[in-house]
Amino acid sequence: MHVLLTSHHAPPHIGGVENLVLAEAKALLAAGHRVTWITSDSQGAGQEPPPHERFELVRVPALHWPERWFGIAYPLFAPSLLWRTWRAVAAADVVHVHGLVFPASPLACLFARLAGKWSVCTDHGGLLQYRWSVGTMFLRLLFATVGRITARCADRLVAYNREVEALQQRLCGDAAKVAFVANPVDPTVFRPATAEQRAAARRDLGWDDAPRVLLVGRLLPHKGIDVLLEASDPAYRLVFCGPADDAMRARIAARGAECLPPRPQHELPALYHAADVFALPSYNEGFPVVLQEALACGLPSLTSDHPAYAPYRDTPGLHFCAPRPEAVRARLRDLMRSARGAAPAERAPAAAPADDAAGSWLRALLPLAGERTVRWSWLVVAALFAFGLHLVFSAVRWPVGAIGKRASSIASYRHDGPAAWHLRHYDDETRRIAAWLVAEVPHDRCVLVRGFRPGALQLLAPLLHPRLLVDVDLLAARTPPVPPFTAADGSVPIVVGSQADGLRLERR
Repeated sequence: MHVLLTSHHAPPHIGGVENLVLAEAKALLAAGHRVTWITSDSQGAGQEPPPHERFELVRVPALHWPERWFGIAYPLFAPSLLWRTWRAVAAADVVHVHGLVFPASPLACLFARLAGKWSVCTDHGGLLQYRWSVGTMFLRLLFATVGRITARCADRLVAYNREVEALQQRLCGDAAKVAFVANPVDPTVFRPATAEQRAAARRDLGWDDAPRVLLVGRLLPHKGIDVLLEASDPAYRLVFCGPADDAMRARIAARGAECLPPRPQHELPALYHAADVFALPSYNEGFPVVLQEALACGLPSLTSDHPAYAPYRDTPGLHFCAPRPEAVRARLRDLMRSARGAAPAERAPAAAPADDAAGSWLRALLPLAGERTVRWSWLVVAALFAFGLHLVFSAVRWPVGAIGKRASSIASYRHDGPAAWHLRHYDDETRRIAAWLVAEVPHDRCVLVRGFRPGALQLLAPLLHPRLLVDVDLLAARTPPVPPFTAADGSVPIVVGSQADGLRLERR
């Protein structure tokens, strides 16, 4: 079976979704399937996905300024995403897109519907709240348009929490299409440490015996960084690990906390083994992968008490509290006492039976055998019609607009004359003088200028060609005008003036 995966980012860009899709690709490859992964050309501090004979990573060029400027991970893909996605869908048997509103998602699901291929969409965040209301409003608009197309075209939808599940049901209009499936975690990588492994991990990090509270992730405000900093206490030390800007690192350092640089996923287990408690008092989350990784490593974990996390209430080792500094501080103290008093084996939660990671999602959600007939709906027809209309409009508008603009410029040049046309951005007096000079000064004469005004006169010089435009102050004081400095009718037209007074013409 050939599976197509799409996501907005991929390693070496660091993030939970990137690692999750990579785990899915590895599981599918291990099960003997072929995998194509379409993503952006993002970079980061992680490691490139390992090469494999049945694995193809397609990196589409994209602009990443929304993430650099605003912390919003939404790459703006190049137009080549369109035909690359079409070719990849045509070659695949099953399509799995990650995210409802990223550009590749509606394309892949729509193309899969047209080609009679099965598709599934997993959304990881839902309706996030950004610091800027404009960003939040734009995201809501994306979900209402792009997200609705993805949800209607996909055969199955996967959610990690109750809010995302309700959102997907509303967008697709069919609750039966939506399923709750928790993130899989590879138990061969993330597992509890022995006492020797824990001691070695702390020694490698240079930590003393003081308790450590760990947070792993992109160090952005919605991760609850400030809440955790305000919850600092002498009973434990705070450790942050992940990509961050200089301002965030300085704020962490100012509170006496440790800030580690981002590291690839295979180095995270040692970090989990060394810590005493994992804390992530965040909001704007689906359900963070790092929480599940920490739990799989036997690390007691604390996160925000959010109604969307209801399906995880009974997870062993997972604790909840209000994302307020005083509540987080009190809960961390309690967890620290129990964690420091437990042996490594006792700290390990009673994890669910090991799954075969991400490959199980597709088998559980899709009947993967055989082709199916193409099913059309009003949404698919409307999306295709709108897209085709956009292409036709763009194809017609570009040459018509270019020709029309050129024709308008020619007409304006003929109507206004060369001086007025070129000096359109200057004042009326300047244009009047320029037009008079062009019309009145013979081609074999010169114009002497006094009170040089760079902008207008620099533009005027080529208009007067082959006439010369000369600053009168450059001539010798008593030197009479001689060819080519002779003026018509025995007088010398001189342009004088200043920035404040404008230009005026004198005859001498």
